[in-house]
Amino acid sequence: MYADYEYYSKEYKGTLINENEENLLDEASDDIDDMVFGRIRGRGFDNLTEYQQKLIKKAVCAHAEFSKRYGAFINSPVSSYSIGKTSMSFNGEKINGIDTSSSVIKLLNRTGLTCLVP
Repeated sequence: MYADYEYYSKEYKGTLINENEENLLDEASDDIDDMVFGRIRGRGFDNLTEYQQKLIKKAVCAHAEFSKRYGAFINSPVSSYSIGKTSMSFNGEKINGIDTSSSVIKLLNRTGLTCLVP
């Protein structure tokens, strides 16, 4: 896990996830590693620069919050629907097959780990 609840609440200043939901941060860490094609585990988190580590921790927290807010929609096979005159579509970003927010992608792009060519 790249960001634990202590980091989430004290450094990131997050409030959406509570202490009993630390598993969301663990799942987000796995998703983040998948989004960067396994490069974090491949290189070792401690071998990354402090700057990269900081961005990854922020990305984990932001992705965990995104997953908590929109998880029911993310995991649904429905991408849009209409009822009468009301319609709704779900516009998320996707990287390596994982739905996330544009802010998470921006953070990860700044790490230099999202490039398809290593």
